Amino acid sequence: MGKLLQLALHPVEMKAALKLKFCRTPLFSIYDQSTSPYLLHCFELLNLTSRSFAAVIRELHPELRNCVTLFYLILRALDTIEDDMSIEHDLKIDLLRHFHEKLLLTKWSFDGNAPDVKDRAVLTDFESILIEFHKLKPEYQEVIKEITEKMGNGMADYILDENYNLNGLQTVHDYDVYCHYVAGLVGDGLTRLIVIAKFANESLYSNEQLYESMGLFLQKTNIIRDYNEDLVDGRSFWPKEIWSQYAPQLKDFMKPENEQLGLDCINHLVLNALSHVID
Repeated sequence: MGKLLQLALHPVEMKAALKLKFCRTPLFSIYDQSTSPYLLHCFELLNLTSRSFAAVIRELHPELRNCVTLFYLILRALDTIEDDMSIEHDLKIDLLRHFHEKLLLTKWSFDGNAPDVKDRAVLTDFESILIEFHKLKPEYQEVIKEITEKMGNGMADYILDENYNLNGLQTVHDYDVYCHYVAGLVGDGLTRLIVIAKFANESLYSNEQLYESMGLFLQKTNIIRDYNEDLVDGRSFWPKEIWSQYAPQLKDFMKPENEQLGLDCINHLVLNALSHVID
């Protein structure tokens, strides 16, 4: 009901949303004779796991659409391992550090997620992803493997950081570094895929600050939104350098009497995220 009310108050946006959902015909259909059942299943997984990217990815030229779909699903699988607090610590570290090696296999899947993990299907059905991954051009595969390795090791480093586990992210610098590993690298990989596919000039990839800022901006909006969800999971990504200016403990923002302080803190975090828009 809340979303419907928001849309009702923004009729132009509501019209665009309805047109996209019910009237839009993609330039390139995913349903043709050359589309394998495994690739169709990958598109189903994309729709299942993506909040906002699925519709955009489906609009891409097939040369990019298929590799970006697989890139997204592989990183979503990695993220699902990191996010699942039920996975035993040493197993999680091993999976994160060596996940890129699974991409060398033709058969591999993982069913060790808790039953209530919403994106577990990406891992239980990972063999469909592997089948299609090995059909990609070698240069696309190399980019995806490299980014997966860097991201997995970055995630593992944070999990092994005792101070991070006890106190969460401390400084804005820590915040930026974490967002680099989980989102800035995505911008890196996507930009390289676009350049390799010749849909952009090579000079685009030389502008590292551009795709890094794009990734950090998107990740920070997610972190701001997921405050309660992350606290329930026993972790936090809001940097203490910012939130400690408004409350002694991060959980204090959940108290009704601290609503205004919470809004002030969110405004501070939003301004920090908006600093990346300049680029």
